[in-house]
Amino acid sequence: MTDRINRRSFLKAAALAGATVGAPWFPTRAYGESQVTADEALKSLVAGNARYVAGNMNLAAYTSDRESMASG
Repeated sequence: MTDRINRRSFLKAAALAGATVGAPWFPTRAYGESQVTADEALKSLVAGNARYVAGNMNLAAYTSDRESMASG
């Protein structure tokens, strides 16, 4: 064995050290993560698509949200 460390060994050690030190800082869940299940989300998506195809979009329900978001 040589006294010099090769590039691959150095990068492995650096990656391991970075993952070990940085691990506690990563959130376990995304901020704003929804509690909706996949089945509920799919049902909502299918219902929304059906309303769109039928031309029955409910835009009035989002008017207040749009105004508040536009004002900042």
